[in-house]
Amino acid sequence: MFADHTDAMSYTKILRSSIGTFATRIGLSVAIFLGVFYLAAATEPLVLGIYSLFVAVVRVLDLLTNLGIVEAAQKRISEGTERAEFFTAALLVRLGLFAPVGIIVIIFHQQIAAYVGRDLVVPFLLAGAFCYLIRKAIEAGLIGKRTLHRLACSSSYSPLGS
Repeated sequence: MFADHTDAMSYTKILRSSIGTFATRIGLSVAIFLGVFYLAAATEPLVLGIYSLFVAVVRVLDLLTNLGIVEAAQKRISEGTERAEFFTAALLVRLGLFAPVGIIVIIFHQQIAAYVGRDLVVPFLLAGAFCYLIRKAIEAGLIGKRTLHRLACSSSYSPLGS
């Protein structure tokens, strides 16, 4: 079945890594589900609603600053040439898109605060969206470099999803 012993060991290593990643993702998904379930049971519906709207707005801001850049960066980084340049370019383009989106959020801060239900939500939205942008950029770089086994735990847990 295998050409030599090296191929069999490589296959076994990949299989073990895949099973470990799958088990980690399943375990963390269950933990996140139970955490949200506990949050819903332990708090008022208003708190869970505000959290849900906060996450939704952060994800919309991510959508407006992504525009397929993360996927393109992953592909280019995976090709193996000029990895650092593609990573930096993707990050700078996303940060460049984040600036006008952030300005628009600041301009419409009253409407956004009314939508989410808290007056001081806009600074936290901007901070959350910025951190999510950085996380997704780093994740794209790691996936592009095919260091997914290092990423298994970090990408599985995110209160904002993947």
